Amino acid sequence: MNTFFQSLFSKIIYRIRPAKLPKVLSLLVCLPCYYNRKNKSIVSFNTHDQSGGASKIAFQIADFSRSYFKYHFFTGIKKRKDDWINEIPKMEDTELTRVLVDKEKRGNWLDFSQLGSLKLRTNRLFQEAQVLHFHNLHGYYFSYALLPVLSKGKRVVWTLHDDHILTGHCSFTMQCERWRIGCGFCPDLSVYPAIKNDNTKELLHWKKKWINQLNPIIVSPSKWLAERVKLSYPGLSDVRVINNGIDISIFRPQNKIVVRDELQLPTDKFLVLFVAEFSTDNPFKGGEIVREVIRRNQALDLCFITIGSEKSSVSPNHLEFPYISNDQELAKLYAACDVLFYPTNADNFPLVVLEAMACGLPVVASNIAGIPEIIQDNYNGFLVEGYSSVEKYEEKLKAVYELKNTDTFDIIPKNARNTVVEKFSLEGMLENYKSLYQSLLN
Repeated sequence: MNTFFQSLFSKIIYRIRPAKLPKVLSLLVCLPCYYNRKNKSIVSFNTHDQSGGASKIAFQIADFSRSYFKYHFFTGIKKRKDDWINEIPKMEDTELTRVLVDKEKRGNWLDFSQLGSLKLRTNRLFQEAQVLHFHNLHGYYFSYALLPVLSKGKRVVWTLHDDHILTGHCSFTMQCERWRIGCGFCPDLSVYPAIKNDNTKELLHWKKKWINQLNPIIVSPSKWLAERVKLSYPGLSDVRVINNGIDISIFRPQNKIVVRDELQLPTDKFLVLFVAEFSTDNPFKGGEIVREVIRRNQALDLCFITIGSEKSSVSPNHLEFPYISNDQELAKLYAACDVLFYPTNADNFPLVVLEAMACGLPVVASNIAGIPEIIQDNYNGFLVEGYSSVEKYEEKLKAVYELKNTDTFDIIPKNARNTVVEKFSLEGMLENYKSLYQSLLN
Protein backbone atom coordinates (compact mmCIF):
# COMPACT_ATOMS: atom_id res chain seq x y z
CA MET A 1 0.00 0.00 0.00
CA ASN A 2 1.64 3.26 -1.04
CA THR A 3 2.20 6.29 1.18
CA PHE A 4 -0.87 8.13 -0.06
CA PHE A 5 -3.25 5.30 0.80
CA GLN A 6 -1.55 4.72 4.16
CA SER A 7 -1.97 8.36 5.07
CA LEU A 8 -5.57 8.41 3.88
CA PHE A 9 -6.50 5.24 5.76
CA SER A 10 -4.72 6.45 8.91
CA LYS A 11 -6.79 9.63 8.97
CA ILE A 12 -10.04 7.78 8.35
CA ILE A 13 -9.41 4.97 10.84
CA TYR A 14 -8.17 7.31 13.58
CA ARG A 15 -11.58 8.99 13.66
CA ILE A 16 -13.84 5.94 13.56
CA ARG A 17 -15.13 3.91 16.47
CA PRO A 18 -13.45 0.50 16.90
CA ALA A 19 -16.77 -1.19 16.09
CA LYS A 20 -16.66 0.30 12.57
CA LEU A 21 -13.25 -1.15 11.69
CA PRO A 22 -14.55 -3.98 9.43
CA LYS A 23 -16.65 -1.56 7.37
CA VAL A 24 -13.61 0.59 6.69
CA LEU A 25 -11.43 -2.41 5.88
CA SER A 26 -14.10 -3.64 3.48
CA LEU A 27 -13.27 -0.60 1.32
CA LEU A 28 -10.12 -2.51 0.37
CA VAL A 29 -12.34 -4.57 -1.90
CA CYS A 30 -12.63 -1.53 -4.13
CA LEU A 31 -8.87 -1.19 -4.65
CA PRO A 32 -7.74 -1.97 -8.19
CA CYS A 33 -6.10 -5.34 -8.83
CA TYR A 34 -3.78 -6.17 -11.69
CA TYR A 35 -2.79 -9.76 -12.32
CA ASN A 36 -0.53 -11.43 -14.85
CA ARG A 37 -2.47 -14.35 -16.34
CA LYS A 38 0.22 -15.69 -18.64
CA ASN A 39 1.24 -18.57 -16.35
CA LYS A 40 -1.06 -21.13 -14.78
CA SER A 41 0.14 -21.66 -11.23
CA ILE A 42 -1.01 -22.32 -7.66
CA VAL A 43 -0.14 -20.73 -4.33
CA SER A 44 -1.18 -22.11 -0.96
CA PHE A 45 -1.32 -20.51 2.49
CA ASN A 46 -1.01 -21.79 6.05
CA THR A 47 0.00 -20.37 9.43
CA HIS A 48 3.10 -22.59 9.69
CA ASP A 49 5.07 -24.73 7.27
CA GLN A 50 6.25 -27.31 9.82
CA SER A 51 4.22 -27.42 13.01
CA GLY A 52 1.04 -29.42 13.56
CA GLY A 53 -1.28 -31.56 11.47
CA ALA A 54 -2.54 -28.74 9.23
CA SER A 55 1.04 -27.79 8.35
CA LYS A 56 1.91 -31.40 7.56
CA ILE A 57 -1.06 -31.78 5.19
CA ALA A 58 -0.48 -28.38 3.55
CA PHE A 59 3.21 -29.11 2.98
CA GLN A 60 2.60 -32.63 1.65
CA ILE A 61 0.05 -31.35 -0.88
CA ALA A 62 2.39 -28.56 -1.96
CA ASP A 63 5.50 -30.74 -2.21
CA PHE A 64 3.67 -33.38 -4.25
CA SER A 65 1.98 -30.85 -6.54
CA ARG A 66 5.25 -29.20 -7.50
CA SER A 67 5.95 -32.18 -9.77
CA TYR A 68 2.86 -31.38 -11.84
CA PHE A 69 2.21 -27.64 -11.48
CA LYS A 70 3.99 -24.37 -10.92
CA TYR A 71 3.43 -24.16 -7.17
CA HIS A 72 4.46 -21.88 -4.30
CA PHE A 73 3.71 -21.97 -0.57
CA PHE A 74 3.15 -18.83 1.53
CA THR A 75 3.28 -19.09 5.31
CA GLY A 76 2.93 -16.82 8.32
CA ILE A 77 5.93 -18.43 10.06
CA LYS A 78 8.62 -20.01 7.89
CA LYS A 79 10.90 -22.69 9.37
CA ARG A 80 11.79 -24.78 6.34
CA LYS A 81 14.61 -23.60 4.07
CA ASP A 82 12.98 -24.53 0.74
CA ASP A 83 13.14 -21.61 -1.68
CA TRP A 84 9.59 -22.28 -2.96
CA ILE A 85 8.25 -21.50 0.52
CA ASN A 86 7.74 -17.79 1.17
CA GLU A 87 7.01 -15.95 4.40
CA ILE A 88 4.09 -13.56 4.10
CA PRO A 89 5.37 -10.00 4.56
CA LYS A 90 4.52 -8.05 7.67
CA MET A 91 3.24 -4.48 7.58
CA GLU A 92 5.87 -1.88 8.42
CA ASP A 93 5.64 0.03 11.68
CA THR A 94 3.80 3.06 10.33
CA GLU A 95 1.13 5.41 11.57
CA LEU A 96 -1.47 3.32 9.74
CA THR A 97 -0.48 0.02 11.36
CA ARG A 98 -0.28 1.59 14.82
CA VAL A 99 -3.77 3.04 14.44
CA LEU A 100 -5.13 -0.25 13.07
CA VAL A 101 -3.64 -2.32 15.89
CA ASP A 102 -5.04 0.10 18.45
CA LYS A 103 -8.53 -0.06 16.94
CA GLU A 104 -8.30 -3.83 16.64
CA LYS A 105 -7.36 -4.31 20.30
CA ARG A 106 -10.02 -1.94 21.57
CA GLY A 107 -12.66 -3.44 19.30
CA ASN A 108 -11.59 -7.09 19.77
CA TRP A 109 -11.24 -7.65 16.04
CA LEU A 110 -8.64 -10.40 16.29
CA ASP A 111 -6.11 -10.12 13.43
CA PHE A 112 -8.11 -7.91 11.02
CA SER A 113 -5.24 -5.41 11.12
CA GLN A 114 -2.74 -7.88 9.61
CA LEU A 115 -2.57 -5.94 6.36
CA GLY A 116 0.94 -7.07 5.43
CA SER A 117 -0.77 -9.66 3.23
CA LEU A 118 -1.85 -6.80 0.98
CA LYS A 119 1.73 -6.69 -0.29
CA LEU A 120 1.02 -9.97 -2.05
CA ARG A 121 -0.71 -7.92 -4.75
CA THR A 122 2.71 -6.79 -5.98
CA ASN A 123 4.37 -10.19 -5.60
CA ARG A 124 5.06 -11.76 -9.02
CA LEU A 125 4.48 -15.34 -7.78
CA PHE A 126 1.12 -14.36 -6.36
CA GLN A 127 0.16 -12.32 -9.41
CA GLU A 128 0.75 -15.28 -11.73
CA ALA A 129 -1.33 -17.67 -9.63
CA GLN A 130 -4.64 -18.82 -11.06
CA VAL A 131 -5.55 -20.86 -7.97
CA LEU A 132 -5.28 -19.83 -4.32
CA HIS A 133 -5.38 -22.71 -1.83
CA PHE A 134 -6.05 -21.59 1.75
CA HIS A 135 -5.48 -23.81 4.78
CA ASN A 136 -5.46 -22.22 8.27
CA LEU A 137 -5.67 -18.43 8.09
CA HIS A 138 -5.90 -17.83 11.83
CA GLY A 139 -2.68 -17.34 13.76
CA TYR A 140 -2.11 -13.57 13.63
CA TYR A 141 -0.66 -13.34 10.12
CA PHE A 142 -3.58 -12.75 7.75
CA SER A 143 -6.63 -10.46 7.63
CA TYR A 144 -9.97 -11.90 6.54
CA ALA A 145 -10.80 -8.41 5.27
CA LEU A 146 -8.28 -8.94 2.47
CA LEU A 147 -9.87 -12.11 1.11
CA PRO A 148 -12.08 -10.43 -1.53
CA VAL A 149 -9.38 -8.14 -2.93
CA LEU A 150 -6.60 -10.76 -2.97
CA SER A 151 -8.83 -13.40 -4.54
CA LYS A 152 -10.25 -11.21 -7.29
CA GLY A 153 -9.91 -12.95 -10.65
CA LYS A 154 -8.66 -16.21 -9.11
CA ARG A 155 -10.14 -19.58 -8.19
CA VAL A 156 -10.12 -20.35 -4.47
CA VAL A 157 -9.80 -23.72 -2.70
CA TRP A 158 -10.05 -23.76 1.09
CA THR A 159 -9.14 -26.88 3.07
CA LEU A 160 -10.56 -26.81 6.60
CA HIS A 161 -8.53 -28.29 9.44
CA ASP A 162 -10.71 -27.02 12.29
CA ASP A 163 -13.98 -25.13 12.97
CA HIS A 164 -12.65 -21.57 12.72
CA ILE A 165 -14.68 -20.80 9.60
CA LEU A 166 -17.86 -21.48 11.62
CA THR A 167 -17.19 -19.34 14.71
CA GLY A 168 -16.71 -15.80 15.87
CA HIS A 169 -13.27 -16.42 17.32
CA CYS A 170 -12.40 -19.98 18.42
CA SER A 171 -10.69 -22.60 16.29
CA PHE A 172 -12.79 -25.45 17.72
CA THR A 173 -16.45 -25.34 18.75
CA MET A 174 -16.01 -28.25 21.20
CA GLN A 175 -19.36 -28.65 23.00
CA CYS A 176 -20.64 -25.16 22.12
CA GLU A 177 -23.49 -24.89 19.59
CA ARG A 178 -23.76 -21.09 19.41
CA TRP A 179 -22.16 -21.06 15.95
CA ARG A 180 -25.51 -22.34 14.66
CA ILE A 181 -27.19 -19.04 15.57
CA GLY A 182 -24.35 -16.70 14.62
CA CYS A 183 -22.38 -16.77 17.92
CA GLY A 184 -22.65 -14.00 20.52
CA PHE A 185 -22.72 -14.51 24.31
CA CYS A 186 -19.58 -16.64 23.95
CA PRO A 187 -19.13 -19.09 26.85
CA ASP A 188 -15.32 -19.04 26.67
CA LEU A 189 -13.41 -16.09 25.21
CA SER A 190 -10.08 -17.60 26.30
CA VAL A 191 -10.19 -20.40 23.70
CA TYR A 192 -7.58 -19.86 20.97
CA PRO A 193 -7.60 -17.42 19.24
CA ALA A 194 -8.65 -15.54 22.37
CA ILE A 195 -10.35 -12.15 22.65
CA LYS A 196 -10.95 -10.03 25.76
CA ASN A 197 -14.55 -8.92 25.21
CA ASP A 198 -17.41 -10.65 23.46
CA ASN A 199 -17.45 -9.44 19.86
CA THR A 200 -18.12 -12.87 18.39
CA LYS A 201 -21.42 -12.04 16.69
CA GLU A 202 -19.87 -9.18 14.71
CA LEU A 203 -16.70 -11.14 13.98
CA LEU A 204 -18.67 -14.03 12.51
CA HIS A 205 -20.94 -11.68 10.55
CA TRP A 206 -18.00 -10.10 8.72
CA LYS A 207 -16.17 -13.38 8.29
CA LYS A 208 -19.21 -14.87 6.56
CA LYS A 209 -19.69 -11.76 4.44
CA TRP A 210 -16.15 -11.90 3.05
CA ILE A 211 -16.09 -15.68 2.59
CA ASN A 212 -19.41 -15.66 0.74
CA GLN A 213 -17.95 -13.09 -1.67
CA LEU A 214 -15.24 -15.60 -2.60
CA ASN A 215 -17.60 -18.55 -3.17
CA PRO A 216 -14.61 -20.86 -2.61
CA ILE A 217 -14.45 -24.61 -3.13
CA ILE A 218 -14.52 -25.83 0.46
CA VAL A 219 -12.65 -29.07 1.09
CA SER A 220 -13.33 -30.84 4.38
CA PRO A 221 -11.37 -33.91 5.53
CA SER A 222 -14.54 -35.22 7.19
CA LYS A 223 -18.21 -35.56 6.27
CA TRP A 224 -18.97 -34.28 9.76
CA LEU A 225 -17.40 -30.86 9.18
CA ALA A 226 -18.68 -30.63 5.60
CA GLU A 227 -22.27 -30.91 6.87
CA ARG A 228 -21.67 -28.17 9.44
CA VAL A 229 -20.27 -25.86 6.76
CA LYS A 230 -23.34 -26.43 4.57
CA LEU A 231 -25.54 -25.43 7.51
CA SER A 232 -23.51 -22.32 8.26
CA TYR A 233 -22.93 -21.26 4.63
CA PRO A 234 -26.00 -22.36 2.63
CA GLY A 235 -24.97 -20.09 -0.25
CA LEU A 236 -21.68 -21.87 -0.98
CA SER A 237 -22.03 -23.94 -4.13
CA ASP A 238 -19.20 -26.46 -3.72
CA VAL A 239 -18.46 -28.19 -0.40
CA ARG A 240 -16.68 -31.54 -0.86
CA VAL A 241 -14.83 -34.16 1.20
CA ILE A 242 -11.22 -35.25 0.68
CA ASN A 243 -10.11 -37.38 3.62
CA ASN A 244 -6.70 -36.80 5.17
CA GLY A 245 -4.16 -39.47 4.29
CA ILE A 246 -0.89 -40.71 5.73
CA ASP A 247 2.22 -42.41 4.36
CA ILE A 248 1.58 -46.12 4.93
CA SER A 249 5.16 -47.01 3.96
CA ILE A 250 6.47 -45.05 6.97
CA PHE A 251 3.62 -45.72 9.38
CA ARG A 252 3.58 -49.52 9.43
CA PRO A 253 3.74 -52.37 11.96
CA GLN A 254 7.20 -53.24 13.31
CA ASN A 255 8.59 -55.81 15.72
CA LYS A 256 7.39 -54.58 19.10
CA ILE A 257 10.23 -56.17 21.10
CA VAL A 258 12.92 -54.77 18.79
CA VAL A 259 11.63 -51.18 18.79
CA ARG A 260 11.06 -51.20 22.55
CA ASP A 261 14.63 -52.28 23.04
CA GLU A 262 15.85 -49.61 20.61
CA LEU A 263 13.84 -46.89 22.36
CA GLN A 264 14.74 -48.22 25.83
CA LEU A 265 11.10 -48.72 26.79
CA PRO A 266 9.83 -51.25 29.36
CA THR A 267 9.36 -54.70 27.84
CA ASP A 268 7.15 -56.04 30.65
CA LYS A 269 4.52 -53.27 30.70
CA PHE A 270 1.31 -52.50 28.82
CA LEU A 271 2.28 -49.23 27.11
CA VAL A 272 -0.44 -46.58 26.70
CA LEU A 273 0.49 -43.74 24.32
CA PHE A 274 -0.87 -40.18 24.16
CA VAL A 275 0.26 -37.80 21.40
CA ALA A 276 -0.58 -34.09 21.29
CA GLU A 277 1.22 -30.80 20.87
CA PHE A 278 1.91 -29.50 24.41
CA SER A 279 1.13 -33.01 25.66
CA THR A 280 -1.15 -33.16 28.71
CA ASP A 281 -1.37 -29.36 28.80
CA ASN A 282 -3.40 -29.42 25.58
CA PRO A 283 -7.03 -28.62 26.51
CA PHE A 284 -8.33 -29.55 23.05
CA LYS A 285 -7.02 -33.13 23.11
CA GLY A 286 -8.15 -34.11 26.60
CA GLY A 287 -4.86 -33.50 28.40
CA GLU A 288 -6.56 -33.09 31.77
CA ILE A 289 -8.28 -36.47 31.36
CA VAL A 290 -4.96 -38.15 30.55
CA ARG A 291 -3.37 -36.65 33.68
CA GLU A 292 -6.22 -37.90 35.85
CA VAL A 293 -6.22 -41.41 34.33
CA ILE A 294 -2.46 -41.64 34.92
CA ARG A 295 -2.93 -40.56 38.54
CA ARG A 296 -5.67 -43.12 39.15
CA ASN A 297 -3.93 -46.12 37.57
CA GLN A 298 -0.53 -46.38 39.21
CA ALA A 299 -1.25 -49.85 40.60
CA LEU A 300 -2.04 -51.51 37.28
CA ASP A 301 0.62 -52.98 35.04
CA LEU A 302 0.40 -49.87 32.82
CA CYS A 303 3.03 -47.42 31.66
CA PHE A 304 1.81 -44.18 30.11
CA ILE A 305 3.91 -42.48 27.43
CA THR A 306 3.03 -38.91 26.49
CA ILE A 307 4.56 -36.96 23.60
CA GLY A 308 4.63 -33.23 23.01
CA SER A 309 6.20 -31.50 25.99
CA GLU A 310 9.57 -30.92 27.63
CA LYS A 311 8.05 -31.25 31.10
CA SER A 312 9.00 -34.03 33.47
CA SER A 313 6.75 -37.02 34.18
CA VAL A 314 3.85 -36.66 36.60
CA SER A 315 4.17 -40.14 38.18
CA PRO A 316 6.46 -43.21 38.26
CA ASN A 317 4.35 -44.98 35.62
CA HIS A 318 4.63 -42.06 33.18
CA LEU A 319 7.33 -41.38 30.57
CA GLU A 320 7.35 -37.97 28.88
CA PHE A 321 8.82 -37.43 25.39
CA PRO A 322 9.34 -34.04 23.71
CA TYR A 323 7.54 -33.18 20.50
CA ILE A 324 8.62 -35.55 17.68
CA SER A 325 8.61 -34.06 14.17
CA ASN A 326 10.39 -36.97 12.46
CA ASP A 327 7.82 -39.41 11.08
CA GLN A 328 10.16 -42.42 11.19
CA GLU A 329 10.86 -41.90 14.90
CA LEU A 330 7.18 -41.34 15.62
CA ALA A 331 6.27 -44.54 13.76
CA LYS A 332 8.67 -46.53 15.96
CA LEU A 333 6.96 -45.23 19.08
CA TYR A 334 3.53 -46.12 17.73
CA ALA A 335 4.78 -49.63 16.89
CA ALA A 336 6.30 -50.06 20.36
CA CYS A 337 3.09 -49.35 22.28
CA ASP A 338 -0.04 -51.39 22.98
CA VAL A 339 -2.77 -48.78 22.63
CA LEU A 340 -3.18 -45.10 21.70
CA PHE A 341 -5.30 -43.22 24.24
CA TYR A 342 -6.92 -40.19 22.59
CA PRO A 343 -9.69 -38.57 24.71
CA THR A 344 -9.94 -35.55 22.40
CA ASN A 345 -12.45 -32.77 22.93
CA ALA A 346 -11.89 -30.92 19.64
CA ASP A 347 -10.95 -32.50 16.34
CA ASN A 348 -11.71 -32.95 12.67
CA PHE A 349 -10.03 -35.96 11.01
CA PRO A 350 -6.97 -36.50 13.21
CA LEU A 351 -3.70 -37.67 11.67
CA VAL A 352 -2.56 -39.14 14.97
CA VAL A 353 -5.41 -41.69 14.82
CA LEU A 354 -4.61 -42.62 11.21
CA GLU A 355 -0.88 -42.91 11.93
CA ALA A 356 -1.39 -45.14 14.97
CA MET A 357 -3.84 -47.42 13.16
CA ALA A 358 -1.47 -47.76 10.18
CA CYS A 359 1.20 -48.99 12.64
CA GLY A 360 -1.21 -51.64 13.92
CA LEU A 361 -1.80 -49.75 17.17
CA PRO A 362 -5.40 -49.98 18.50
CA VAL A 363 -6.92 -46.60 19.36
CA VAL A 364 -9.23 -45.66 22.25
CA ALA A 365 -10.75 -42.31 21.19
CA SER A 366 -13.68 -39.97 21.73
CA ASN A 367 -16.65 -40.62 19.47
CA ILE A 368 -16.69 -37.05 18.12
CA ALA A 369 -16.12 -35.11 14.88
CA GLY A 370 -14.74 -37.24 12.04
CA ILE A 371 -13.33 -39.99 14.28
CA PRO A 372 -16.32 -42.39 13.85
CA GLU A 373 -15.71 -42.09 10.09
CA ILE A 374 -12.36 -43.78 10.78
CA ILE A 375 -12.97 -46.08 13.77
CA GLN A 376 -15.67 -48.75 14.04
CA ASP A 377 -16.03 -49.65 17.70
CA ASN A 378 -14.66 -53.12 18.55
CA TYR A 379 -13.71 -53.74 14.90
CA ASN A 380 -10.64 -51.58 14.21
CA GLY A 381 -10.53 -49.59 17.45
CA PHE A 382 -12.54 -48.47 20.44
CA LEU A 383 -14.84 -45.46 20.88
CA VAL A 384 -15.94 -43.66 24.03
CA GLU A 385 -19.27 -41.91 23.58
CA GLY A 386 -18.93 -38.17 23.00
CA TYR A 387 -16.52 -36.28 25.22
CA SER A 388 -17.19 -38.22 28.39
CA SER A 389 -16.23 -38.30 32.04
CA VAL A 390 -12.87 -39.54 33.25
CA GLU A 391 -14.64 -42.65 34.53
CA LYS A 392 -15.93 -43.55 31.04
CA TYR A 393 -12.47 -43.28 29.48
CA GLU A 394 -10.90 -45.18 32.37
CA GLU A 395 -13.50 -47.92 32.07
CA LYS A 396 -12.85 -48.34 28.33
CA LEU A 397 -9.09 -48.32 28.77
CA LYS A 398 -9.29 -51.02 31.44
CA ALA A 399 -11.56 -53.10 29.19
CA VAL A 400 -8.95 -52.90 26.43
CA TYR A 401 -6.24 -53.84 28.92
CA GLU A 402 -8.21 -56.97 29.81
CA LEU A 403 -8.22 -57.97 26.12
CA LYS A 404 -4.44 -57.90 25.84
CA ASN A 405 -3.95 -61.68 25.63
CA THR A 406 -7.05 -62.54 23.60
CA ASP A 407 -7.66 -63.21 19.90
CA THR A 408 -9.58 -59.92 19.70
CA PHE A 409 -6.45 -57.98 20.50
CA ASP A 410 -4.70 -59.70 17.62
CA ILE A 411 -7.47 -59.02 15.09
CA ILE A 412 -8.15 -55.35 15.82
CA PRO A 413 -4.61 -54.13 14.94
CA LYS A 414 -4.86 -55.92 11.58
CA ASN A 415 -8.27 -54.38 10.89
CA ALA A 416 -6.90 -50.97 11.86
CA ARG A 417 -3.98 -51.25 9.44
CA ASN A 418 -6.22 -52.51 6.62
CA THR A 419 -8.68 -49.64 7.10
CA VAL A 420 -5.98 -47.01 6.61
CA VAL A 421 -4.34 -48.84 3.67
CA GLU A 422 -7.67 -49.17 1.85
CA LYS A 423 -9.20 -45.77 2.58
CA PHE A 424 -6.76 -43.21 3.98
CA SER A 425 -3.42 -43.44 2.21
CA LEU A 426 -1.36 -40.33 1.47
CA GLU A 427 -1.24 -41.31 -2.20
CA GLY A 428 -5.03 -41.34 -2.43
CA MET A 429 -5.37 -37.92 -0.79
CA LEU A 430 -2.72 -36.34 -3.03
CA GLU A 431 -4.26 -37.74 -6.22
CA ASN A 432 -7.61 -36.23 -5.22
CA TYR A 433 -6.02 -32.79 -4.83
CA LYS A 434 -4.15 -33.20 -8.11
CA SER A 435 -7.44 -33.90 -9.90
CA LEU A 436 -9.03 -30.87 -8.25
CA TYR A 437 -6.17 -28.58 -9.35
CA GLN A 438 -6.29 -29.93 -12.91
CA SER A 439 -10.01 -29.24 -13.16
CA LEU A 440 -9.48 -25.63 -12.08
CA LEU A 441 -6.44 -24.90 -14.25
CA ASN A 442 -8.03 -26.43 -17.34
